[in-house]
Amino acid sequence: MADVQLSAYATAGFPVVAIASRRAEKAAEVTKRLVRLAEFGF
Repeated sequence: MADVQLSAYATAGFPVVAIASRRAEKAAEVTKRLVRLAEFGF
């Protein structure tokens, strides 16, 4: 779900300035996926 939402924010021109979760591990996991997507231009 986070991948879809973050991609939609980027498409709409909204900058993602933070990723939060109740667990730091989950936020780190989402961040890693976002960085990988950004490397491919998504």
